[in-house]
Amino acid sequence: MPNNQNTDNVGTMIDLTALRDALRAHLKDSPLSQMQIAREIGINQSWISSFVSGRIKSPRIDRLARIAQWVESDKNKAKDRHAA
Repeated sequence: MPNNQNTDNVGTMIDLTALRDALRAHLKDSPLSQMQIAREIGINQSWISSFVSGRIKSPRIDRLARIAQWVESDKNKAKDRHAA
């Protein structure tokens, strides 16, 4: 059974499947293109595509952190868009 968790240097566990699913959902629901989202995150679009499709099995923790931060930020933006 594959390990779907990654650990940063302070022991924080990140559930790769949950993060991948969250990014996939935000990509689907966002008015932005995958390229625009990749620019906002600071990771190239082909890497984002590979991560979402599950081809990247052991991503670097800094990239996971950037994705998690963007997903959280996008959740807040989505709430603002729906409230307006």
